[in-house]
Amino acid sequence: MRQFNPNSFYMWLAVAMAGLIAGLQPAVAGCKAPAAPRVDWTKCLKVRLMLRGRDMTKAVIRNAYMAGTNFRSTDLSDADFEGSELTRSSFRSAKLQRAKFTRAYGSRINFAEADLTDGKLSKAELQRSNFSRAKLTAADLSNGDFFRSVFEGADMTGADLTRANISRAKFRGAVLKGVKLTRAYMYRARFEGTDLSAVVGLTQRQLASACIDAETKLPKGIIPPAKPVCN
Repeated sequence: MRQFNPNSFYMWLAVAMAGLIAGLQPAVAGCKAPAAPRVDWTKCLKVRLMLRGRDMTKAVIRNAYMAGTNFRSTDLSDADFEGSELTRSSFRSAKLQRAKFTRAYGSRINFAEADLTDGKLSKAELQRSNFSRAKLTAADLSNGDFFRSVFEGADMTGADLTRANISRAKFRGAVLKGVKLTRAYMYRARFEGTDLSAVVGLTQRQLASACIDAETKLPKGIIPPAKPVCN
C-alpha cells in the first residue's frame, strides 16, 4: 500500500485550486480591460464598479459576477449578460436595446427608466427588481422569474411573459398592449388601475389569483373574479 505523502497532496490541492480559479476567470488580461465598446469580461469577477455613463455597446459580460455595479445611464446596446450574477446592480436609465440577459440572475436590480426595447430576458431570475417606467417594448421575458418585481408605469407593448413567474409583481399604470400572458404564474400580481384589455392568453383562472380593482380593464370574455384575493 502506497504511503500517504502530505507534500504531494497539498501540491495537488494547490494545482486544483489554481485550475478552479482559472475556470472562473480564464483571461486575466481580458478581465483587466477597461470598460469600452465590445469589451469581453466573460467569467470575470467584477464587484461594485462605477461605470455610470460609459459607452459599453456590444460588451460581452457572460457568466460574470457583477454584483453591486453601477451602470446608470451607460450605453449597453447589444450587450450580452447571459448567465451573469447582477444582484443589487443598477441599470437605471441605461440604454439596453437588444441586450441579452438570458439566464442572468440576482435580486433587487434597478432597471428603472432603462430602455430594454427588444431585450432578451428569457429564463432570467431577477426577483424583487425594479422595472418601473422602463421601456420593454417587444422584450422577451418568457420563462423568467420576476417574483415581487415592479413594472409600474413601464411600456411593455408586445412583450412576451409566456410561462413567466410574475407573482406579487406590480403593474399599476403599465402599458400592456399585446403582452403575452399565456401560462404566466400570476398569484397576487397587482393589476389595479391597469388596462389588460389587449393582452394575449389571459385566462379566467389566472385572473382569479391576481389583484384587480374597479379601474382594471379586462379582455373581452374575461370577468372579474367573484372573490377577489387582494382586498
